[in-house]
Amino acid sequence: MKTRSKVALRQDRKKAPIKSKDAWGSNRPVAYVVSPSAASAMDRLLLQVEVLAKKVAALEKFVFPGANGSLAIHPDPVLIQKKELVEKIIFAVSQNYRLTQKELLTGDRRQSFVYPRQLAMYLARKFSGLNTTALGILFHKDHGTILHACRCMEDRISCDRNCASEVTAWESTIELAAAQIATKKENHS
Repeated sequence: MKTRSKVALRQDRKKAPIKSKDAWGSNRPVAYVVSPSAASAMDRLLLQVEVLAKKVAALEKFVFPGANGSLAIHPDPVLIQKKELVEKIIFAVSQNYRLTQKELLTGDRRQSFVYPRQLAMYLARKFSGLNTTALGILFHKDHGTILHACRCMEDRISCDRNCASEVTAWESTIELAAAQIATKKENHS
């Protein structure tokens, strides 16, 4: 009987397909092939992870680690002013259209909810200076929804004179509110 060297055994192992037990317990070579539906599910999951990473990055501007691993609101007064301004816009728009803030922030697609929500998003983006990801967090929406709302409002303003005059009135009101928030912060400093 002829004995084989260790080098020859290693070469034989390299040539032979890897065998392991598959789900049915057989010792056939295993090839991991992903079905198209599983691949699309993994793509959707990766996309959700990317969106969550962007939201975490936007939230990092608002929070910082506190004692015992808790989170606290970021002490940056400018960011706090911007957040307060967005909250005031949400409150004022919801009051004007006789909606609760919860109704304004829901995903309801009825026009009686959509128009005020898009108006609030448009005004918040215009006056707060926050990016769409941060606004998405405050409105409980995706940043793409904020962009869509702003584009819809811009189109509506350019086509509808009543809408344009309404937005102009809102803009003057919000400028006054922003000035009040800024003077209130200066007085407390």
